[in-house]
Amino acid sequence: MARASFFPADRGHRQQRLQVMDMTAKQAQDLPLADGLWSPRWAPDGRSLATLDPSAHLCLYSLATHQRQELTSFSVGFPSWSADGRSLYFESGAMSQWFRLILKNRKLERLADLSGIQMDPAGFGWVGLLPNGDRISARRVNSNIYRLDFTEK
Repeated sequence: MARASFFPADRGHRQQRLQVMDMTAKQAQDLPLADGLWSPRWAPDGRSLATLDPSAHLCLYSLATHQRQELTSFSVGFPSWSADGRSLYFESGAMSQWFRLILKNRKLERLADLSGIQMDPAGFGWVGLLPNGDRISARRVNSNIYRLDFTEK
């Protein structure tokens, strides 16, 4: 059976396009109407992708209809699907704000405000979900190490 994976055809966001790769045939094919989309994440059901547009707005791309829906009007990073596919988690504001978007009703919830933690200007970070749904982050913060425990409201 062919396996599919997505990769950017070009590293520059202006020329970005998504392709599906048939691993058996070793052929790549552009996804229709996906020009400019990047940073794709497969939905758990395999029917859609969470992607970023050229302005880093979160989008939902349907693999069946090839339509995209803009989900945020602000720049985000590191989208992650919940295991059940009902929510998307992401960061914004140089990783100082963490959000969950419930797809069914498009409810946006701010989960954390880390703006009080000073990031190293040359720092790098990442946010995501563990398989059990716990949030995780790696970040460089002035050579300090922090542990953050999250509790739901």
